[in-house]
Amino acid sequence: MDWKREAEQELKQYAGRCRALKNIKLRHQALKEEMTALRGASTDRIPVRGGCSRMEDALVNNIVERQRLELTYKFTHKLVDLTKRGLDSLQPQERELLHKFYVEDNNYTADRLCEEMHLERSRIYRLKDQALYNFTISMYGIEKL
Repeated sequence: MDWKREAEQELKQYAGRCRALKNIKLRHQALKEEMTALRGASTDRIPVRGGCSRMEDALVNNIVERQRLELTYKFTHKLVDLTKRGLDSLQPQERELLHKFYVEDNNYTADRLCEEMHLERSRIYRLKDQALYNFTISMYGIEKL
């Protein structure tokens, strides 16, 4: 497995996963509120053999979706936490380079970084490659398998 490519993907998905955590919480809260707004199923009708009422379906679907969101939230939170730990293990300059190359949505270019950091393009790429190597080691312990 190419862990370096995996590390690049983790960094590219980091910002989206952080946003997803907020959205998952909001969706879960909306489902909780919807659940309290649902009325109980009427018991004076007998459902069709083997069937259930629309209200019961709505209740079950709500419960299933909330459980799915809880699992998704836990998994996404762990991935975000691991990536954050990997970034936190780097030197500030390395963290900044990886953040600008992979994490931020505004697609930093090497030329823009050259101007900001007052370094040559080749030096920027060497620093980025070293930072990515250090991040990969921090995340997975090895670069290639």
